[in-house]
Amino acid sequence: KPASVPLRKGRSGEGFSEKQINIVKKLIPIRDAVRAVLKAQETDQPWRDLQVKLRIAWSSFVRDFGPINHTRVSIAENHETGETRETHRRPNLQPFLDDPDCWLVASIETYDLDTDTAKPGPIFSERVIAPRVAPVITNAADAMSGAGERRLGLSVSGDPVPTIRVTDTGPGIAQPERIFDPFYSTKEVGAGEGMGLGLSISYGLVQSFGGVIRGRNRAEAGGPHGAEFTVELEPWRGKGAPGVVDP
Repeated sequence: KPASVPLRKGRSGEGFSEKQINIVKKLIPIRDAVRAVLKAQETDQPWRDLQVKLRIAWSSFVRDFGPINHTRVSIAENHETGETRETHRRPNLQPFLDDPDCWLVASIETYDLDTDTAKPGPIFSERVIAPRVAPVITNAADAMSGAGERRLGLSVSGDPVPTIRVTDTGPGIAQPERIFDPFYSTKEVGAGEGMGLGLSISYGLVQSFGGVIRGRNRAEAGGPHGAEFTVELEPWRGKGAPGVVDP
């Protein structure tokens, strides 16, 4: 829900400076364009024109304020211990930190700290996420790329709830607790291997339908090596569903 932002007058006081407000106004179209591209790719709809709109919004921002990830580095020295501390500040992102998609917006460009320049990331020209459910399967296939035995299992059951189970014979999950985190990937993010968003988006989609998605190493259940993902969905209780009597 939109909220009013107080304009700060002078160098101190509450609210945002006029420059910060203008930065936010320029970041919002970028955020909305990113959302539109990802939504179109997730639902397998045309997205090329949306990528053009994203590039226009990003280019406009860079022209006025520099890279989204523009960083100021300051170094402070402790005179007693001789230790130095390096601090990085991102003034273009600072007024946007309360937006839930702040770091999604930050991820769209490839930023070079040494030159303070940025280039468009994969989302400007490539497909960075697959349609729903597919990330679970493609991740399993990718995980087995260097394995001696490559076996992908897919099963569907309805008892006690509709459940889809995908297993593989890859090396497993190094950090199971992070597998659904945005931008977490076992592959090199941004190098033609996607952005590490597929499973995170799948997690949100499954939850939006009242379901649960889980990922674990098969060895945790006494099985062989590899990973296992399960998607549990709420049974359909609408008109015409099995066991439901129409009024």
